[in-house]
Amino acid sequence: MKPATPDTVPRNRFAWRSRLARTAGVATLVLTSLLLSACGGGSGSTPSTPTPTPTVSYALSVAVTGSGSVTSSPAGIDCGNTCSASYASGTQVTLTATPASGATFSAWGGACSGSTTTCTVTMNQAQSVSASFVTAAASNYTLSLSVSG
Repeated sequence: MKPATPDTVPRNRFAWRSRLARTAGVATLVLTSLLLSACGGGSGSTPSTPTPTPTVSYALSVAVTGSGSVTSSPAGIDCGNTCSASYASGTQVTLTATPASGATFSAWGGACSGSTTTCTVTMNQAQSVSASFVTAAASNYTLSLSVSG
């Protein structure tokens, strides 16, 4: 019997199984060749490795006014004035505002809002955040004296 090749593969799967049983050594090679061809390879070559999809990332920019700094988790932002870092799409970045000595945190702006010292930004596009710190005002006291006698 003539060995099975890609050109002589019967269309009926039962006939193919029968032919496989009689020509097991050749059938393995033919079947391997057919599978490789179906996966993008061919002529006994190995299939090519698919190219990985590039990761999309977006920039997070932070501007600081006043005396303080902002850091992030995951790491990337650690600044006292202006800085930026890139994060993969979908990453949740938690920013933490830390006032310098004699200052207090005032408020977030941009992609963040509120006056708590932390803010979470989801990186689904480029984002800008501002952090404002104020210096504690000096206290004024009035001293009153009264003289008697």
